[in-house]
Amino acid sequence: MIRVVPRKGEKIQQTLRRFKKIVEREGIVKEMKKLVYYESPSEIRNRNKRRVKKEIEKEARIQKKEQNGRWLKLCLIPN
Repeated sequence: MIRVVPRKGEKIQQTLRRFKKIVEREGIVKEMKKLVYYESPSEIRNRNKRRVKKEIEKEARIQKKEQNGRWLKLCLIPN
């Protein structure tokens, strides 16, 4: 359980901001959304495929930038 104690002289808005940051860092909201909505196995697979594809494309962009400089790396992007 997350507990945020207001500091001496701290405004309630600042205390709420600290609470929101802690909740965000812990991933509580993301976890609750996963529990509230059912996600079928095919949706999970598709989400993971999109995540992997995005990571590969990001790596390719980085390698292309490095290739324009002094570094040269080979990249194989699966379809």
